[in-house]
Amino acid sequence: MNYYKAKEFSKLTSVTIRTLHYYDEIGLLKPSHTTTSNHRLYTDQEVQRLKQITTLQHMGLSLEEIKSIVLNKVDFKTSLEKQKKIIEEQAEKLTHVANLMKNLNNQLELENPVDWKTVPKIMDVIRTKEANTQGWYENYLTKEELAEDAKVAESRSTEYWAEYTKRWEVMFKEVEGNLHTDPEGDVGMELAKKWLGLVEEVYPQPSSLRNKLWEAYKSGIIPEDRMPYNQEVIVYITKATKKYKILRGY
Repeated sequence: MNYYKAKEFSKLTSVTIRTLHYYDEIGLLKPSHTTTSNHRLYTDQEVQRLKQITTLQHMGLSLEEIKSIVLNKVDFKTSLEKQKKIIEEQAEKLTHVANLMKNLNNQLELENPVDWKTVPKIMDVIRTKEANTQGWYENYLTKEELAEDAKVAESRSTEYWAEYTKRWEVMFKEVEGNLHTDPEGDVGMELAKKWLGLVEEVYPQPSSLRNKLWEAYKSGIIPEDRMPYNQEVIVYITKATKKYKILRGY
């Protein structure tokens, strides 16, 4: 069995002596032996345990959680499942923030004004973990907009909304299939006409609700089962509808 003094162990594991002393103090990693002159001696067994500790740290677990695992006070599998869920939630948040940043950057590139009243509401949805859940709109829309949304929903049958959703799915696929074309060309104008036709079928006049739902889609916080998210579609159709509205004198 190999024995390592603290300095040797620190060099071998790339962990500072100060950190090793701290791990010893909190009972996380104690040396196998202590000499009569009070020198700590570590073995290959501590090398393996330290590898376990640093690996778990990289996974985002706290020292208290790691201590419970290495001392077999809690089930390792349960701890990993818990940490996996936390990381997945963090990753989902970062994805939504990245989508929002893409949207803002696209608007600036297209010389469109950024709606700074709506952006904080989008961030609220992301922070409250409601993005991509059915309750996202309750934290995003105002009471007046929620009432208008409910009124719109009640104005048509369930069968109508199912058929309307399918038409949007076809619309998205059609735009995706034409992303290689010029959004300001003939194909783009035809797609813009169809797109706006679908929008105006339900929201005939521009409104706060209509605008905020579009901002929500561009930021990726609307559930995928309601509207399939695609940043390239957003950029394409934004350019196309902008040109179409100019040509039609909107």
